[in-house]
Amino acid sequence: MTVRRGIGARIAWGYGIGALLLIVVAVIGITAINRTTTSFKSTISDLNVHLTADLTVKGTYEETTVDYLRYRLTANPSDLTTYQQEDARTQQELLALAKEAPVWEQAVTLFASWNTGAQASLAAARAGQAATANQIYQSQVVPVHSALLAFIDQRVAQREAIVAAQERAAAATAGQALWILALASGVALLCLILAAWILIRSISSSLRSAITTLGSAAAELLAASSQQAAGTAEEAAAVQQTTTTIEELKQTVQVAAHKAEAVVEAAQKTVQVSESGRQAVADTVLRMQEVRKQMQSLAERTVALSEQSQAIGGITTTVSDLAEQSNLLAVNAAIEAAKAGEAGRGFGVVAAEVRSLATQSKQATEQVRAILTEIQRATQAAVMAVEQGVKSVEAGESVAVLGGEAISQLTESIDTSTQMAHQILASSQQQVVGVDQISMAMENINQSSVQNMASTRQVEQAAQNLNDLAGSLSDLLEGPGQRSPGATDRGPSAAAHRSARGPRRSQGGDDEPGR
Repeated sequence: MTVRRGIGARIAWGYGIGALLLIVVAVIGITAINRTTTSFKSTISDLNVHLTADLTVKGTYEETTVDYLRYRLTANPSDLTTYQQEDARTQQELLALAKEAPVWEQAVTLFASWNTGAQASLAAARAGQAATANQIYQSQVVPVHSALLAFIDQRVAQREAIVAAQERAAAATAGQALWILALASGVALLCLILAAWILIRSISSSLRSAITTLGSAAAELLAASSQQAAGTAEEAAAVQQTTTTIEELKQTVQVAAHKAEAVVEAAQKTVQVSESGRQAVADTVLRMQEVRKQMQSLAERTVALSEQSQAIGGITTTVSDLAEQSNLLAVNAAIEAAKAGEAGRGFGVVAAEVRSLATQSKQATEQVRAILTEIQRATQAAVMAVEQGVKSVEAGESVAVLGGEAISQLTESIDTSTQMAHQILASSQQQVVGVDQISMAMENINQSSVQNMASTRQVEQAAQNLNDLAGSLSDLLEGPGQRSPGATDRGPSAAAHRSARGPRRSQGGDDEPGR
């Protein structure tokens, strides 16, 4: 910073002196040009005013002459009025110029003489003396007219000569100002060249030292940036491999999570099925218990029916005995009727009918006894079947209970497996989230590595440019082939760094497609 402030101060002093000289030259030139311009403008303005007045008088006089000649030819009163107005105007302008410049009094006198001759010529023309009027015009008016125009033209020529002289003077003054400016500019340029030469002489040694230091720093920076580029390339390759591995792990974890989710769904369905089976078994046990109770009730009713059929059998035996006795009574009654003869014939018919009824009752009793015997056999078979059914129902109920207990145990096991599957699914989902976070982090690290690689290459290129700049500055300061010792020693190290950097860049280039 000290060298920079010293060089800056010297450059500021050198250019300050040059700028001051240029300012002084500019002020002198501007002052001279302003004076010349002001003087030239003032003179030209005055001359233009007078020249304009002279030309105006000449024009007015020529218009008066034209109006005079027109009136002579036409004798029109309106032309006379115009002539008189122009004549008065010309006279006023000549008097005004005579007040400003006494030399114009001669023009006033000539105009008065012209006016006198013109009036005399007009009077003769009005009197009908055309020859006299023409003679007066040729002898008095024309000479005076020529003399007055010559005077006015002389004055205009004098004014134009003065204007030309002023213009030449202004041009001469401007030329002097330009010479002064050129001389001052040359002096200022010489001063600037001298100041630049002094500055170059004063800062060359400091600049050599700065260039040498810059070259050494650039070489070191180039070597460090090359090593950093190689390390960054290796880091980018490792990050890329890690990212690929994590992506594969992510896919594996996602597959495991899908499998765990499928297992959870299957376990939930199995739990539902087992719960339905357990409920069906429980319903079956209840139905078997109801059947067992109904079978027991049926057995009791069948036993009661057997007992009632036995009671009916006793009744039929009694009825059969009664029928036998009735038959015997009927036989006895028939015998007694036969003994009675005709008197006992009606009683004999009744006895025959009673005997017939007794026979029929006996037969019916036999049929009922046969039916009861079959009913008793069927009832005994039914009782045995009911007892066997009760035993089978009790055995089925026991089996159903055992099946229900087994299904309950299976349901508990499946429920436990489902809970474990839920835990596995939650763990897999957490693993997926964790792997996603790791994948995002690795992606960020990969992007950072790419950015670091680009930044490192930019730094490396900047260091190379800085190294080349140091060599260029050394060449500019010392000339080609005459570098300072520090700059000369920098060449081999830079070349070595560039040769060492080449393969590393190729490795980085090989890793680039992977990214």
